[in-house]
Amino acid sequence: MPLTDEALLARLVAFDSTSHRSNLALAEFMAEYVDRPGVRIARNPSADGTKVNLVVTAGPDDRSRRGLMLCGHMDVVPAGDTGWHSDPFTLSRVGGTFVGRGACDMKGFLALALNRFAALDPDRLVTRIALVFTYDEEVGTLGARRLAETWTDPELLPRSAVVGEPTSLAVVRMHRARAHPGGADRHTGAQRLPAPRAQCDRTCRAGAPGTRSTEPRPDGRTAAAR
Repeated sequence: MPLTDEALLARLVAFDSTSHRSNLALAEFMAEYVDRPGVRIARNPSADGTKVNLVVTAGPDDRSRRGLMLCGHMDVVPAGDTGWHSDPFTLSRVGGTFVGRGACDMKGFLALALNRFAALDPDRLVTRIALVFTYDEEVGTLGARRLAETWTDPELLPRSAVVGEPTSLAVVRMHRARAHPGGADRHTGAQRLPAPRAQCDRTCRAGAPGTRSTEPRPDGRTAAAR
């Protein structure tokens, strides 16, 4: 029996999936929630087997890469001991806001994605839809990296994706890139020396002036902002 969005969110929040803990129980609950004929469920475990990425698909079994992925992460940051007026792992409502660890980032999106997926009839889909939920995003996107390195058949996943990170309900077109600013090594407080050199990971907005992505485009080239 499907749960309401709120009830499902409450179930997800109740799992303490803080990044230093295993997420196996949460992943299994979600897999069982959407499992039915026509749904394909794959588990992509971490190297030590204590965590897992979850890939759920429905629709045509082809490699056209048409369709849509709904992507999110299952882990949350530590709740801490201060600042809470309620149990962080018990969903509560304050006015028009749901309060609970991970309710926004990002179990709210997981609940919505799971229920929308559960409402679909797999036999009527003309393109594929996939749920891709990863572990350890909060500590360095470790689950996503593991999935990218070990997933054996990427052609089975749609090329288009929606990542449900909180953006105040604004659509943000972004992707990961690596920036390599030039200059000399020095402390930033030494004003008379050449500009400091740094190497860092950045998120570059598509179309932002002066940025270039090192990520390949579908045609094999890198995308440069214009």
